Amino acid sequence: MGVSISLAETIAGEIKVMNTEKRKKDLVELITSVVNLGTLQYKEGQVLNGKLTFAHGQIFGLAGKYVLQAVSDHVYAKPFKNAVSDELRYALQFFRDRLLTGLPRSINMATRHTRFVLTDACLEANLTGGIGGVLCSPKGQVEAWFQLKLEPNQVEHFMAQLQENAIAELETLATVVAMKLWASVLCSQHVVFCLDNDAIWFDKRLLKSAICNFAGATCLHIVRGSDDTALVFEGCLTF
Repeated sequence: MGVSISLAETIAGEIKVMNTEKRKKDLVELITSVVNLGTLQYKEGQVLNGKLTFAHGQIFGLAGKYVLQAVSDHVYAKPFKNAVSDELRYALQFFRDRLLTGLPRSINMATRHTRFVLTDACLEANLTGGIGGVLCSPKGQVEAWFQLKLEPNQVEHFMAQLQENAIAELETLATVVAMKLWASVLCSQHVVFCLDNDAIWFDKRLLKSAICNFAGATCLHIVRGSDDTALVFEGCLTF
């Protein structure tokens, strides 16, 4: 089946589910061949999407979902084009890295408490901006907060060439900072992120930003690292 289940930590109330080494090796080779070839036919795309979907289910974290969407967008585009776009290439490379370095999916008895993280960002016409966040206990009490003013030269690092607005990028940055800042507190907790921009979680504009500038790529990689290494239980991140 290509899945391995570890019961080594059951005494501590944890079960781990992961892809086998053979499955990871086969998928890495398949992704590499698509990226190097630069084309992905309709039928091959459907097969690839199915294999990535199955493998994603055994990797801890939610970050791989945008990759599955990128593959689906390619396969079902009208009219269909077999050329691999920059977005799809980046997405496939991103997933390849997750296959090799991502933590296994974990079922942990510690996920009994819900904490709330509220984040927001602002951006003025002159590109002066700011980000902030509040961490609340399961009872709704404020436990910690942060705020940071951003100058135009800092905001510009998160914008692609000719891009006029970076509010989605700053909303993402606020969430990234919260994840990193409070990782030890959020560990193995059910976490609800409250924000007012539905598009921040790996939307296409952020992916384009990641392709076009270093700061955007760094932001996406930090989100991936936070999602995986902060040990926030998969399926318990609510936006």
